[in-house]
Amino acid sequence: MSTPTLSDPASTQGHTDATTSRYVYQPIGTNIRVLVVKPGLPGSPLAGSLHQVHCGYFPFAKYDALSYTWGCSDRDKVFYTPEGILPITTSLSNALSRVRFPTHDIVIWADGICINQDDPKEKEYQVKYMGEIYRWAETVLLYLGEAEDESDLAFELLHNFVLGYGAASEPSAGPSAEMQARAAVASLCSKDWEPVMALFRRPWFRRAWVVQEFLLAKNPVFICGDWMGHRPVDPNSARCQRVPKGRRTTTGPSHRALPKLETR
Repeated sequence: MSTPTLSDPASTQGHTDATTSRYVYQPIGTNIRVLVVKPGLPGSPLAGSLHQVHCGYFPFAKYDALSYTWGCSDRDKVFYTPEGILPITTSLSNALSRVRFPTHDIVIWADGICINQDDPKEKEYQVKYMGEIYRWAETVLLYLGEAEDESDLAFELLHNFVLGYGAASEPSAGPSAEMQARAAVASLCSKDWEPVMALFRRPWFRRAWVVQEFLLAKNPVFICGDWMGHRPVDPNSARCQRVPKGRRTTTGPSHRALPKLETR
């Protein structure tokens, strides 16, 4: 996934002079910032705007929250705003490129861009809100990274595993269906599970914030490459789906306007 970098002169093509200067964060006090990401196709520059929202609007705001692994701390990718460019990490750039919609805006909170990473006092203060941010988000997008180590096979296996046990748990299924599901799982050898084990060895699962971001989420969605998977409320509600690269096929409520948005 190729995205513009700070050192790439071609990355500024199509943008005005105003967007090529460095973005200057404004003090936010007891507010938080949310990011409105403009629609885009795979490979196109990331663009949008930052807005302030009072913390008292958490229960009423319509936004998604992003959970991802920071990876390398170098902020060598760019996000374009009308007030200037924002340097972001490669991992955040990949995540935003993956979760944005092709046809309409998405309102999202991501710590690497919604918190001024060059202001230690702001970072310390904003951490206090993170639990509430993930609790009230319409959807928490859990970005595991791009496809590698046969992660596509891992999601297919988990998808079939959950569907099999979900169908077997139906009252009308009877004991034979459950036995068949168990037999199907038992027939898998240890090698078949290697892609799943590789998936769970990803850095995202070793992060200290995983418990907060996942368990507090009312609608968590795992994203890994082209796969999106929803946490099951019951065995029959879990589902994984494969989506075109860089596009989300479901239109959640996160694109709706937030109350009293203030620029910056």
